[in-house]
Amino acid sequence: MQNEKYWPYICSVRSWTMTNLKIIPMAFLVDRVRYKQDPFMASSPAYLAATHIGLMLNRQTDVIVLNSPSIETAYQVLTTGKVVFEADQDSRIGYEIVLKGLYFDFKSFLNNLMNLLNY
Repeated sequence: MQNEKYWPYICSVRSWTMTNLKIIPMAFLVDRVRYKQDPFMASSPAYLAATHIGLMLNRQTDVIVLNSPSIETAYQVLTTGKVVFEADQDSRIGYEIVLKGLYFDFKSFLNNLMNLLNY
């Protein structure tokens, strides 16, 4: 694929099989420099790929761009998802290391907030 270097990381949820899914969740990590310059253009190949996959499988897709979600959402993708394609393993591993560090730094705050809100 022509633009594959701009979306090295795709996840799908492990706990469901593809035959049971009506909507296929996908997460993409796109090139950080391009994303800062123009998020729409940088993430468009991810949305295009998800559309093609959805059409091939006759399913809807739900896309998360990992460059901008909440820490908790991104952590859930990393811990429940499965890499199905990567163009740059080093970028993916670097992203995971930073995100997991942020999540564990932020986790106690989230727990305290949840306790205050009685969740």
